[in-house]
Amino acid sequence: MEKIILLVSLFCLAVPAAQAAVQGRGVSYQADGTTLKGCLAYDAEADHDSWQQTAVFLRMVFGEKCFFA
Repeated sequence: MEKIILLVSLFCLAVPAAQAAVQGRGVSYQADGTTLKGCLAYDAEADHDSWQQTAVFLRMVFGEKCFFA
């Protein structure tokens, strides 16, 4: 019974987050004479303040050398 309640709660929390309008674009840049290419994916309608708060939290947890925030 507890697992069912947990699963339903998780589903209710995850569904709104999955409704993002993800956009993507190709990028290329150079580093040390090597051209690097990749793709950026982002949600143009996202609240960027929450991204900043997430980055601050990750730096608090992992330190200043956190490469993904």
